[in-house]
Amino acid sequence: MRISKQVLCLFLLCSSLLWAQPSPDLQTLPESLKEALSQADQVEVFSISPEPESPDSGFFGYPIFGQVKLSGPAARTVCTEVLKGLESASLRNRANCFAPRHALELPGGYRLLICYACHSVLTEDPEGQKDSFAIVAAGNEELAKVVLENRLPWQGWARVGGLMRYQSGLVVEVPKGYSFHGSPGMETLFLDGIKQAEQKDAIPGELVLRSPDGTEETVKTQWIDHSESVKTVWYLVGIPVSFEAEENRLICRGESYQLEQLKDYFERADRPAFLSPRIRITPVDDTRALQLQEHRFRKNGYQLQPVKFVGLDFQGATLTRLGITTRARVGIVKTPLGDVLVTSEIPLGWDDPAEGLVTDLLEYDKLR
Repeated sequence: MRISKQVLCLFLLCSSLLWAQPSPDLQTLPESLKEALSQADQVEVFSISPEPESPDSGFFGYPIFGQVKLSGPAARTVCTEVLKGLESASLRNRANCFAPRHALELPGGYRLLICYACHSVLTEDPEGQKDSFAIVAAGNEELAKVVLENRLPWQGWARVGGLMRYQSGLVVEVPKGYSFHGSPGMETLFLDGIKQAEQKDAIPGELVLRSPDGTEETVKTQWIDHSESVKTVWYLVGIPVSFEAEENRLICRGESYQLEQLKDYFERADRPAFLSPRIRITPVDDTRALQLQEHRFRKNGYQLQPVKFVGLDFQGATLTRLGITTRARVGIVKTPLGDVLVTSEIPLGWDDPAEGLVTDLLEYDKLR
C-alpha cells in the first residue's frame, strides 16, 4: 500500500473545500425565492441525471430520470429543508463543479436544480431569470427519501435514514467509527476509518540536492520512504531524480529555486505517516473489475493468495510498510441484486467491519 503524504495533503485540502458548513458570511436570497419555498404547499420533485445533454431538453438541459408531485406535509418538509440549506450557505461553500441529482418545480413557476455534491443550485424565477446560489446539506436526505420511496430511478448511492442505498436496491449500513463518501452518480461507496494507524518505525534516509554549478546539499530525513518520493518530486517541480534503495537516498538535480522548494517540502513532510482503514464497495457487471483491483493490490506490493472470507472465495495478503502491517482482501459478493466488488485494507489486529458488511450483502433483506 502506498502511503503518500502529498496525496494525503491534497485529499485533506479537497475535503476542507467540499465539506460545506454554515458560514457567518451568508448569501443573500431573493425574497421571492424565500417566499416560494416557505409557502409552498405543493412541489414537483425530479430525479436528475448529472450529465447534461441538449440545453433545450430535460431540466435546464439535464435528463430527467423520473418525477413525482408532493402536497401537504410532505411538500412542506422538502421545501422547508431546502430553504434551510440555502439560508445557511455562503457562496464560498460552492465547489467548481456541477453534477445535479435533484430538481424542484414550485407553484408559481420557480424552478431549482440542485447539486449537493458541489453545494450549488441553479434557479429560474417565474419571469425566466436565472441565478445561482450555494447550499449546504439540509434537504439532501429528504429529497433522497422522496426518490427512494416513490421508486424513481437515480444514479449511484443515496443516504436515507442513516443507510447508504444504491440504485439497484442494495443497502449498506456505515460501520461505527467510519466516515463515508458516496453519492448519486458514484458507483463506489468509500468507507474510511476515523481512527488512524501511526507509523512506528523510522526510515532514515537522505535527500541529495545537486545544482548545475556542482554544489550539493544533503538533507537527512527520518520518516520518509523515498521510493515513493519520485512521483512527489515530479509533481512538485518536474526535475530528474534517481533513487538508491540501500541507503533510502533520493538524488535530485535541478535549479537552485527548484531544489529549495523540494528542501522546504521534505523538511515539512518528514513526520510519521498515518493510515486510515478503508473499505470500498462497488456494484459491478464486469469480472474485469475484480482483475483490475487485484492488479492494483499486487502493484502496491501485496502478494495475493486465495483465502476464505465469510465463506466466500477472496484474495488476501498482508503487507508491512512504514512499520504498519495491513491486511488486504478483495473479492466478489454475489447478491440477488447483482455482483458487488468488496475491497478492504485494515491494519493488522484491528477490527474488520468488512466481514459484517459482506454478511449484510449476502442477507440483503436484513436492512431493506
